[in-house]
Amino acid sequence: MADHDPAVSAHAARLRGVRRTFAGRQVLAGVDLTIARGEFVALLGRSGSGKSTLLRLLAGLDFPDAHSPDHDTPVPGFPDRGSRAQSSRNQSSRNHRGYGSARVDGASTRVDLDRDATDIETREPDGEARGQRSPTVERTPHLTSAPDRPGTVDVPGRVSVAFQDARLLPWRRVAHNVRLGLRRPDADEVVERALDEVGLTGHRDAWPLTLSGGEAQRVSLARALVREPDLLLLDEPFGALDALTRLSMHRLVLQLWQHHAPAVLLVTHDVDEALTLADRVLVLADGRIAAEHAIPLSRPRRRADLTELRALVLDHLGVSGRVVA
Repeated sequence: MADHDPAVSAHAARLRGVRRTFAGRQVLAGVDLTIARGEFVALLGRSGSGKSTLLRLLAGLDFPDAHSPDHDTPVPGFPDRGSRAQSSRNQSSRNHRGYGSARVDGASTRVDLDRDATDIETREPDGEARGQRSPTVERTPHLTSAPDRPGTVDVPGRVSVAFQDARLLPWRRVAHNVRLGLRRPDADEVVERALDEVGLTGHRDAWPLTLSGGEAQRVSLARALVREPDLLLLDEPFGALDALTRLSMHRLVLQLWQHHAPAVLLVTHDVDEALTLADRVLVLADGRIAAEHAIPLSRPRRRADLTELRALVLDHLGVSGRVVA
């Protein structure tokens, strides 16, 4: 666990009455969620239910609407995506693009919300550009002054994100991809340990295009963990992998979680994956957490022990529990 932020609070993340609207469509309609420190939470939901939107809010890549049950008013300074889209159609000027901000290791980070989630330009406090756009999302502590006020996202520790696409820089070797943006005197040693943990010690000098899908995701996990996150966000990181590789990655993620002890939010469409990995499974529907199930079973888990819970979760997702997913 990271030593930069002692146990200031019992939670790794907390959302209170969070709403998010895009072009008049409310995706999140007052979400309440608390993730405890060290807890492994899986988030399920149908396509378009707002799972990735919620993850982006926790990562600091997007911002909630100002709390109002009557109308959809974005946070001041961040126009809603619908109006930005209209502006971009009417005028091509960069000044009409939507931007957010976050803090990355004490530097001001400008996030272009119209681009890819990881298209981040980082600048030093003096305004000088610090580097190329990074495929790594990292956010340092973001403490809100009123964590229990409706419409707030409170994430008191560091955050790292791993996506379905590993997003490795093809012109950088594996070790350089893991080290990307890591500023500490022992960075080389930290990277070596991380590659050893994910079973890629012999691939440190390999080029990303020579890696298999599973190996690329291992690099992505190593890159996220060297930043010692208090909250690790996984946005369907196994969705593009074959069945056997997925099982291998499940074991690896559990091992890394047990060793490093971050809180984890896994966004997935796979019910079995959620039930196998998580301490708690949430179902997002109609913009809210529609169902929540704690799983008080030791790991590794047998599918036979999860049959009833699996059927219940499938019912919450609008699928008959008698149908094999």
